[in-house]
Parts: sequence; C-alpha cells; structure tokens
Amino acid sequence: MSKKINKNALYGNKFLNIDESELVLDGINVKNLIEKYNTPSFVFLQKKIEDNIKKINDCFSSVFPNSQGFYSTKANYLPEIISVVKNQNFGSEIVGLPELKILKKIEFSFEKVIAGGPYLPNDFLTEIIKNQVKYLVIYDLDDIIRVQEIIQKFGEYKQDILIRIQSQKYTGRLGVVLNELNLKKLKKIFDMCPNLQYRGILAHRGTQLNSIDDYMDNFQLIIENAIKIKKSIGWDTSILNIGGGFPNADSFKKKQLITILEKFKEKLIENNLDSYSIFYEPGRFIVGDTGFALASVIKYDPTHKTAFLDIGNNYIPKFMKSSLRFYNISKIFEAPNKPIDFMGNIPSDQDILVKNYNFTPSIQTGDYILIANVGAYALSWSIRFPYPNPSIILIESDQIKEIHSRNSPNDFSIH
Repeated sequence: MSKKINKNALYGNKFLNIDESELVLDGINVKNLIEKYNTPSFVFLQKKIEDNIKKINDCFSSVFPNSQGFYSTKANYLPEIISVVKNQNFGSEIVGLPELKILKKIEFSFEKVIAGGPYLPNDFLTEIIKNQVKYLVIYDLDDIIRVQEIIQKFGEYKQDILIRIQSQKYTGRLGVVLNELNLKKLKKIFDMCPNLQYRGILAHRGTQLNSIDDYMDNFQLIIENAIKIKKSIGWDTSILNIGGGFPNADSFKKKQLITILEKFKEKLIENNLDSYSIFYEPGRFIVGDTGFALASVIKYDPTHKTAFLDIGNNYIPKFMKSSLRFYNISKIFEAPNKPIDFMGNIPSDQDILVKNYNFTPSIQTGDYILIANVGAYALSWSIRFPYPNPSIILIESDQIKEIHSRNSPNDFSIH
C-alpha cells in the first residue's frame, strides 16, 4: 500500500506529494483511502505531528534551554492525536473536564499538564486537584479561594498557580488586570490560601500571529507584569508563559521563530529577568497542517461556478479560522485557474467554505476533493448536524489506523 514519496512537496508540506501521477499522503494513495473509507473522511498524519513538535521544540530550546511546551488539546482532542504528543515527551494544556478524562485514560503524566480557563466548574477543579495536575491557570481572582477549599478536602499538597493576564488588545477580556487594587487583592487572597503557590503569569495575544510586533507586545506585557508583581508584592515570578497563537508550522519558518525568541531574550536580559522558565502552548502549530478532509463533489453548478461538497461548515466551520487549500484528486495535474465557490452540504446559503478559489476548470460532479489544513479546531468546533459522522483515519508510517468509523453508534468526541 505504501509508495515512494516524491521529493516535490505541495505548498511546503513534505508529506503531501504527487507520486506516479497520483496524490499521496505520507506515501499512501489518497484514492485508495477514498475507496476504502468513502467521503467525507478526515486523515491525520502521525509523522507530521512529530515533525511539527520537533520543529518548535528545537526553536525554543535553542534560545531558552529551560523552556517547556504544552500542546493545547482543544485544537484537536482525539485521544490518538494526544497520544502522539505524549510519546514525544511534550506537555498538554487543557480547559475542561473531558480533556482531563482523556489524559487520564491514556496515562498522560499530570506533571506535564497545565489546566485552567475562564470557566472552572467544581467538578473540573475537583479532578484537577484529585489528580494533582501540576499547573493551574487562574483567570478570575475569586476562583483562588475555591481552589483552596477543594484542596482541603483531599489532603495537603501545594498547587502551583499561574495568573492569566488580560491582553492589551481592545477585544481582550479574559484574565486579570494587575492594577493596584487587584495586586492588593491577590496578596490578601494568597495569604488566606496556604496550599497554593504562586509560580508565574500567562499572557495570550491571539491566533495565527505572524507579525513580530504582536509577539513583542505580548512579551512586553508579560515582562511589565512580572516586574509589577515583584515591586508591589515582593513575589518572584519563576514561570513566564507566552501562551499560543502560533500559525501553521509550514507557514512559520524556524529562522523567523528563532529571531522572535531571540528578541524576547534580549528584552528579558535588559530587565534582568533572564533566569525565568519559558512556557509555550502551541495548538494549531502542532496539528493544523497535519489534517486533511476527503470530500466528493455532489453537484457542480457551471452557471454560478459553484461546487457543492458532501462536507461543509458542520465539520469545517468558519470558527476554525484556517487557510483551507483545495486539490482536485481526480484531476491533479490540471492547472487551477478557474475561480469557483465551494459550498457545503448543509441546506443553507450560509454554508460557504470559500469563494473565488482558483481551481481546475473541468471540475464536475463526482470529482474527489482533498482539503488541507483542517487538523486544528475543525472537529473541536464542529456542529455535527443530522448527518453520519465522518470516518477518521490516522496514518502511522505506512500503517493506516481507523480512529473512528462512520458506522460507529457513538460520536467521535465520546470516550
């Protein structure tokens, strides 16, 4: 089933190639996948996930040897995907109880886990504490006392706490503003909570950040607040968590990322803060370009130059904010020079995947389509709709593993 991979990668993804006139994913013929699993289906590449983890690890460790990465599991919380992350000795960042249960099921070390979010229900907090998740991120100072109260029910241990700092973006609402009033409140609350230990701060700027200014603004915010905490309360900050927001791995060159991190290090040295541990939380970077959707053209309307696919915003929602790429598997060598619209299968005029996308002129009903860059947030944000679930496939080297069958009575998100 495996084939030799052509060295000419499509759009920079070395695992997506044309070999012997056929489109292949990590050496596997895409038409063979469609023949076996039908459409719509999702395909994920284990080696690409591993490749992306190594890339970001190498960048950070080259500048900050004491850095640590935590995969943002909300980007793609399939247990098989998280297991690949686990096997690479990478950490995990979670925001809810279902993710925690998945980590527990696959025996992910909670010493390498960051948990937290703007919504911390008691059942989630209880499991965080029962399992002694290493780091807990607080978005609301009033949640700190709740953490202390729950700890007292389960024995004596110290919970490491990170404070989420509110972004300075005009749309930023999540997190704490460390003004004089809140700094006093923070000190007072921690004095009342002997089982909690302040370790550091987290600031997250946004998603798919490509501008060096965005990164530097986030770094400056972190530095200013670390200094503010030291001056006002006298606490030492040992962890600076720069959050996520990284774009797809293939669109972010190693040299570009290292340059950004080196500028951050210069800022830290300028402020005598170079002894800190640096945390980072990539999600899209690790899985965004590792996922592909296989679809069929169920109708082509030449009058309106519109192709209707058997997958739409139910599984490739606009909320995922990905730069989708479309390939005509049936006519892979035809030049894509005809602007067409791609519509989904939901009976609504709002189900638009993309407009005026340059595609193969001879597209017709029955053509098979591959959609790239659906590895992050597609399944997380999916709205299901009353259609069968897609098949979900993981390619492990030259082995094909069906993660979820479309004929399964259970939803793929239930574990």
